Amino acid sequence: MENYYDILFPYAYNILGSRSLAQDAIQEVIARYFSRSAKKIKKAQSLPEKGGD
Repeated sequence: MENYYDILFPYAYNILGSRSLAQDAIQEVIARYFSRSAKKIKKAQSLPEKGGD
């Protein structure tokens, strides 16, 4: 998770101009990303398996 922060921080800081706002924005982006990823995984797990029978 730290790697994402290190990559995103310079961009967020340059756009927002504040360390605390940049940190908040990054936290929100990461939370949304993992929330959507989890939903896709759950959806894929609920799909029936294709059988070749």
